[in-house]
Amino acid sequence: MKPDSLAKLQKALQCQQDGLTDQAEKMYREVLRRDPSQPDALNLLGVLELGRGHFQVAVDWITKAVRVSPKTALYQNNLGVAFKAAGRLAEAAPCFEKAALLQPNLYDAHVNLGAVRAMLGQLDGAIASYEQAVSLNRNPGLLNCLGAAYFDRRDLPNAMQCFDQALALQPDFADAIYNRGRALDLGGRTEEAIAHYEKRARLPNPPPDLPTQLGCLLQKVGRLQEAEASYRRALQTQPSASACNNLATLLEQRFEFAEAEALLREAIRLQPNHENAFVNLGSVLLARGRVEDSVRAYDQAIRLNSGHALAHYNRSHARLASGDFEGGWTDYEYRWQWDGFPTRKPKFPQPEWTGDDLNGRTLLVYNEQGLGDTIQFARYLTLAAKRGGRILFACPEELRSAFAGMAGLSQFIEPGQELPAFDVHAALMSLPRLCGTRYESIPGDVPYLNIPPASRFPLRARTPGRLRVGLVWAGGTRFLRDGLRSITGAHLIPLLRAVPCDYYSLQTGPKSAELKSLPEDIKIEDVGSRLRDFADTASVMGQLDLVISTCTSSLHLAGALARPVWGLLAYAPDWRWLPPRDDSPWYPTLRLFRQATPGDWQGVLKRVEQELTALAGQYAGMV
Repeated sequence: MKPDSLAKLQKALQCQQDGLTDQAEKMYREVLRRDPSQPDALNLLGVLELGRGHFQVAVDWITKAVRVSPKTALYQNNLGVAFKAAGRLAEAAPCFEKAALLQPNLYDAHVNLGAVRAMLGQLDGAIASYEQAVSLNRNPGLLNCLGAAYFDRRDLPNAMQCFDQALALQPDFADAIYNRGRALDLGGRTEEAIAHYEKRARLPNPPPDLPTQLGCLLQKVGRLQEAEASYRRALQTQPSASACNNLATLLEQRFEFAEAEALLREAIRLQPNHENAFVNLGSVLLARGRVEDSVRAYDQAIRLNSGHALAHYNRSHARLASGDFEGGWTDYEYRWQWDGFPTRKPKFPQPEWTGDDLNGRTLLVYNEQGLGDTIQFARYLTLAAKRGGRILFACPEELRSAFAGMAGLSQFIEPGQELPAFDVHAALMSLPRLCGTRYESIPGDVPYLNIPPASRFPLRARTPGRLRVGLVWAGGTRFLRDGLRSITGAHLIPLLRAVPCDYYSLQTGPKSAELKSLPEDIKIEDVGSRLRDFADTASVMGQLDLVISTCTSSLHLAGALARPVWGLLAYAPDWRWLPPRDDSPWYPTLRLFRQATPGDWQGVLKRVEQELTALAGQYAGMV
């Protein structure tokens, strides 16, 4: 290179470093007018254009430098940087590889190659490049990058080691703190992850989605007030569809449906293809009794993702609630594909039953859900038996005595028992679909369970002229929306005072303890705490004139026994109670009392009081 060209390049480079890019460009071009193939000028002019954001122009200039001097590692590295800036990662990687081969101690080439390989998903190659760079210069930033690559490969021990080493060198290194939190979360150490996210939030320039991520973790461990506050901070600082959606799910769990709906609609406005927001919106609308709107929300989620299992499963409830049994039963089968479904589908070598005639074959039916569901759909065991086969039933132990002697049932399968030979199998709650049940053909023949003799659990002698009334006010707390369907013992006090009857509590479980807190003037005999199984409950129901229950297994049992039963229902109850009506095709002896507005148990119980007063009057004077 001529001395004057060298001096011009040095002066141009100084101008470039001082931010005087126009002057630098002018001098680079002067050098190139004298020597169009001067590689340093070509390279530096490309670097200058790269700094200006003119990525393709930078690629063109540096490519010329590489053509003149293909074995200069610096040019290869800079060309790779230009390709990377232009988003052309597949072209950037070979440039960095050549630079590293030409100059093995060129730190930047190994770092850049690691970054591009990570972006391309080539994690093994990224780790190898970062490891080579670490051998040249062990610094916190590089260790953090290496840890992030290990994290993406789900190699948590090595990822944590890298983040720990980075933080040992720089304890307040924000990115390493955040990434270590992510690794802790993935490793199931949620509380520690929360502490790291909170620490990162106190440092400058936290990631915009950090409050939302923190809210997710807080919600996961049940710190719901803190989770809500974190989501609301996210909405104040940088509203996002995720923050809206996640806060809505929290509010839905608290039955604050109006705000949850507004948040979900905002999530959809911000991100129209947010399929989970549509699913959650469908759930909120269904909970608000807007069944048709709910179906439309689920439809939209399924249009966005035809295989969205939860959208199909949830839509099944809306369709069934509207009386669309054909579509509802079809969607209901998606429960097996939803990861959140509590029961895993058994894998038997025998085929699934298709609903055809059994012709002497043996059908194994297995239970999958709650006790109330099992009681309601046990009627299908008898229907299946009419298809000409032998029926085996893997029945919950709590119900076995109550199901004894059931028509068509050949054998119970005990828990842990080796399965006897069978030909086909089916889940209990798939039987309505397999039997072709439609709204107008619901099998309502009752009783299909037998009432054991009164001697099994005898009640005290009847008070002359008084109704015997059994009461159940709460379901199992494992049901996520038990707070919507259940009441407390205290809710019943006005009824118990207003209508003289012989009252019996059939309430079981922890909620039965509420009897102890009732006023002394309330007379109700505690039977529930002495019940051993559902056969005992059935025996008691056979001696009662009426059972009054919220949506619990006791309500189903009374209906299956064809006992007079009144059901107390929330404003938007479970799908099985169908569109607003005060009777049930599932249980002809059941009368339903529904909330007129959400949460209005007082109105429900007032109507029950009026009807019970009239019924009790009919018994007055009877012996």
